[in-house]
Amino acid sequence: MELLRTSRVTGGVVALALALLAFAADAAAQGPSVVSGSVRDDAGGAVPGAAVSLVGDARVTRSAVTDAQGRYLFDDVPPGRYQVVVDIDGFAPATSRIIVTGEDREVPAIVVRIALDQRVEVVGSLEDFRRITGLSPVGLTLGPEHLEALPSDPDVMLHVLRELSAASGRADEVTVYVDGQPISGRLPPKEAIQSIRISTNSFASEFAEPSAGLVEIVTKPAATAFRGEWQGTFSDAALDARNFFDSERRPARTISYSGYVGGPVVPGRWSFLAYGGRWQRDERTTVNATIVDPASFAAMPFVESVMTPSRIDSYSLRTDVVATAAHLFSIDYARTDERVRNGGLASGLDLPERGVDRTVREDTARLSAVSTFGPFVSSEFRIRARRRSVHEAAVSSGPAVLVLDAFNAGGNQAALQQDVAAREGTVTQIVSFADELQTIRGGVQVDLLRQTERRLANQAGTFVFGALVDADGRVLATPLERYAATLRGVPGYGPSSFSMARGAPAVRFDDWQVAWFVQDDIKHTDNVTLSAGVRHGVQKHAHRTWQDIAPRLGIGWTPGGTARHVVRFATGLFYSRLPPDITLDPLRYDGVGTVEVLVDEPRFFEEIPAELAGVVARPAVRLKDDRVRAPLTASATGSYEWQVTSSISASVGYTFSRGFRLLRTRNVNAPDAALGSAPFPERGPMLQFESTGRSESREFRATVRRALTRVSLFGTYVFGSAFSNTDGPYTTIADAANEASDYGRAGDNERHRLVIGSWIGLPGEFSVSTFFSVGSGRPFDITSGLDTNGDLLFLDRPSVAGPDSAGPISTPFGDFNLRPRAGEPTIRRNAGDGPAEMVFNVGVSKTVRFDDPSAPGGSATPYASFGISAANIINRVNFADFNGVVTSPRFGQPNRALNPRRVELSARFAF
Repeated sequence: MELLRTSRVTGGVVALALALLAFAADAAAQGPSVVSGSVRDDAGGAVPGAAVSLVGDARVTRSAVTDAQGRYLFDDVPPGRYQVVVDIDGFAPATSRIIVTGEDREVPAIVVRIALDQRVEVVGSLEDFRRITGLSPVGLTLGPEHLEALPSDPDVMLHVLRELSAASGRADEVTVYVDGQPISGRLPPKEAIQSIRISTNSFASEFAEPSAGLVEIVTKPAATAFRGEWQGTFSDAALDARNFFDSERRPARTISYSGYVGGPVVPGRWSFLAYGGRWQRDERTTVNATIVDPASFAAMPFVESVMTPSRIDSYSLRTDVVATAAHLFSIDYARTDERVRNGGLASGLDLPERGVDRTVREDTARLSAVSTFGPFVSSEFRIRARRRSVHEAAVSSGPAVLVLDAFNAGGNQAALQQDVAAREGTVTQIVSFADELQTIRGGVQVDLLRQTERRLANQAGTFVFGALVDADGRVLATPLERYAATLRGVPGYGPSSFSMARGAPAVRFDDWQVAWFVQDDIKHTDNVTLSAGVRHGVQKHAHRTWQDIAPRLGIGWTPGGTARHVVRFATGLFYSRLPPDITLDPLRYDGVGTVEVLVDEPRFFEEIPAELAGVVARPAVRLKDDRVRAPLTASATGSYEWQVTSSISASVGYTFSRGFRLLRTRNVNAPDAALGSAPFPERGPMLQFESTGRSESREFRATVRRALTRVSLFGTYVFGSAFSNTDGPYTTIADAANEASDYGRAGDNERHRLVIGSWIGLPGEFSVSTFFSVGSGRPFDITSGLDTNGDLLFLDRPSVAGPDSAGPISTPFGDFNLRPRAGEPTIRRNAGDGPAEMVFNVGVSKTVRFDDPSAPGGSATPYASFGISAANIINRVNFADFNGVVTSPRFGQPNRALNPRRVELSARFAF
């Protein structure tokens, strides 16, 4: 049998090799040809001065310009498939497909019409603008053939695009723009995207916040001819591998289907584009916890695969009106409905009863007017209105039981029930002037937000079980053992803390921000370009924003005057917008409308007293420092870029960034280490948002790309380090008396990251795409599972055990002292190391065309495309969410495994 299998494989390889040799011999027998043709306008008149490109399957491009009679000619054209592309100002681009067979070829006249696609021409000038500045590192433009290789699921596609463009930082810090506006939710469907430009330039003053890269997506304007597309994807657990923590594969299925249709209402003047789609995911989440057997009270593993189905429906309608050749107006409306059942179980420790059902509806309307005034001035005016409503409800409303790093049971009291309605409005006006030597670009943006909500949280109460240790730090009971002893009724054992909230008033929040920018880029000499810009924004809820002026400066130098070698340097300041929640939370938990009380070491469990009479219950509140300012980042970057060939480019770069005034949380009612008591003993934690965080990061990156060819490759290696004392506004200072320990590795500190991708076009209109990513492990925080400083927060960290430590605890990550002495430094934040992650995705597709592309009108070729893709094809087990409580038996172990190998089938039809 093995011999038979081997002979079949060998025979298949030999047959493939013979076919390729025959194909090559047939191609060699056919000589070069002359390709000629003409370009005409709607009235049949000749169009002189049009740029004509001949683009082959191998992405080899040749160019010509039409003469006074509108004619063009290409000599010595090898046999093969080609597209003839015509581009001229004031007209929409036009294409025609041809096949060259070794004989001279006269292409039927290509007719160009007034540009309904003028918006793309103007938006495309953003690329020219950044190229003129000399500051844009080597970018990558993804056209239709590259878009085909991207995942169809918008969420997955967003992840891949961010990984591609994250050349200077974290993938989730990449800025994504769609038609000049930052995305607010999901990406548009792939069928509605015309092109994607990936760049690492984020220093232009047009952009408010620092980012690791830039993705600019241009959607398709309605065309001058009817076109449409339908696509569907299918995935089933029968094709996939099982989750690492599951004993067997469980039923799961994902189905999506979507499509669009567009065309002229009034040819050359008015057109429409309609889209609709659904993503139906019957997926599962694996719970991997350790619980207590209710009969024997012994610890036992709990592994269960929970169905977490979701549905996403999305549709949109857009219309474009060309008032004149220089003025394009667009209006579009989009709605997205999302429903998720049993969400909120991603930690791996949450039992199925902790699930949360969620419904989201989002409506977005946009109006844009893009105009050109003469050859040098253009204008972009956009209005966007967005309404988003969220309804969330926990599956169970019972009390929550949190046994640290073992399991979470009961109702999800943190997301018991909430109804949120947000309304946003954005008005943007940008004006650009550009000639051969200088580009000036400036604009104003106004953002308005109104949010109303009613949130029920912790109404039934939450019990927390931490470890129990003696005065010397010796572990008497782990969190799980403490819970088991409590169930058995052992005297002296009970929960570590209990909290409960009362009241849920409706809260309304209003915010606004006004920002302006101006950028001047000038060609100083033939090989030096200077760039200077400034940005300023004012936000309602930020302190002293009138001082937040952000200058930007850059220089581009081409040694020897050749653009093949470019040295760039840029530096600037960036101010981030304050998120709504740091103002909303103090309104929610103000101690008046909503009162939350905490009980330390309660003497009750499961049965909660109707009135906490005789119980020392201390109210907890959320506060916001009146001096909270917009977070500030100062960054500088330098790079060298080399255009090796017309299709191969390489670059190396270094970026240094320092963050100031970053958001974090401080318990301003933490007990004083010297006095031993809190400033307000009758109160519980008073958690205050403040802008006292800081960070520092360094990063070296090297990138190589071979783009817009039959074999397109990209590869990026990043080596970096990032340190901070906050990972976001909800990062709480663990010990106010030992604040220095909070400055450690940032939660996203990844020392090494390598990303390699490819798109390969094969004969017969087959294509293969690959995506490989490997990165070193990210850190996780190590805590003791104790409240040693009496602040009622289980955030305390141990110290490194010394020779004289009374009760050290030994772990694979080192020996720790659970009760540090007064003044003894604790370990730093994020001291644990997670393992490396690796992902390798592969996709294969085949395109079938339904008419002869050599015939007149062949530019409108209906086609079908069929594909199969495998994510994590090598089935590498990537772990996540590591247990950081040193007193837990599961310390240092992962709670969950990321997706195993998944196979997806897809089909697409377009006309």
